Amino acid sequence: MTSHELPPKWFTDIWQPAERGFEFETYLGGGLRGKAWRLREITDKKESQPRRFVVKYAHNAGSLLCVENEIKFGKYLYGQAHIAQLIIDGSKPREPSTIPPDTPREQRTFLVTEYLANGELQKFLSKANERRFSARNVNPIPNRVLWFIFKCLARIVLALAYVPKRPLGSLEDGQTILENPGLFEPATATHYQIYHGDFSSHLGNLMFGEYDTGEHYLVPVLKLIDFSEATDNIDEFKEKLWPGVTGDTITQGNIRDVGIVIQWLYGHSNSDTPERFFRYNKNLDEDIYHLATRCTDPDHTKRPGANELYNAVHGATITKTGPQHFEGKRFAEWESDDKIKEFMNDVLLSA
Repeated sequence: MTSHELPPKWFTDIWQPAERGFEFETYLGGGLRGKAWRLREITDKKESQPRRFVVKYAHNAGSLLCVENEIKFGKYLYGQAHIAQLIIDGSKPREPSTIPPDTPREQRTFLVTEYLANGELQKFLSKANERRFSARNVNPIPNRVLWFIFKCLARIVLALAYVPKRPLGSLEDGQTILENPGLFEPATATHYQIYHGDFSSHLGNLMFGEYDTGEHYLVPVLKLIDFSEATDNIDEFKEKLWPGVTGDTITQGNIRDVGIVIQWLYGHSNSDTPERFFRYNKNLDEDIYHLATRCTDPDHTKRPGANELYNAVHGATITKTGPQHFEGKRFAEWESDDKIKEFMNDVLLSA
């Protein structure tokens, strides 16, 4: 146990961590939507890192509905690489072995997900800004880092647009599938799209996982968490839209939210024209600015589609591969692989 706070007795009685080969590590926090603990699997294998996982539970009727919503969408999105994954034992989500029949519903409902070790996008942004303004002539987030994050966000859009509803347990333990464009843009059919609704204004619901040897070799995978406010109902989706904002598909709402996230990362100002913005911002790639602006357009007919968005950011990540592709930018030297690794280590380790 690494946390000074102890889990509730009813929680430990139901989960029986020692008997299951688990150990409580730390309390992660809680609020209106539930409380969460980090646990780890105890292993005797010295060559393998013990797997950490998160258990979230309800503490009242309102948070119970939130946790149940998260479980539902977690099942729908099983296997999607850019969505925080349920921990699956066999063909079912991980749960206590035995629960007494008279246990209240809020004490028998648990969301158990993978632990994402590299922290929240919100903390990443805060640390990047803290670093940038710590002295004169310190670079902002490199353009290539923004493009890699944009690509993860575009894959999140695809994950929520083409919901797989795979059978639980049909993949190898820990296996995920990269989300790719469909044959057609998501149409007005509403039975398969999911609107998250709570990441453009809450960057804590986007978290960095691990690096890999594929497209996350410089920036770790960014995953979406907390589906407590999510919906797959088109009418509920439209009720969540700001006045003056349109959307004839649920996916168009996620595309707009992705654009807002990118604008947060580069420091967008709605009061600036593009000309004025680039007069004082000498480093940002204009293509990032203009694509994010299209995504956030109040008129959904002016936003890119899910497939168009992905193809645009994918193209940028494979063609803009170093300082030579950002000629004239103030901090172009920070676009090399080595400099990006230096930046990410500095910011992620401090976040």
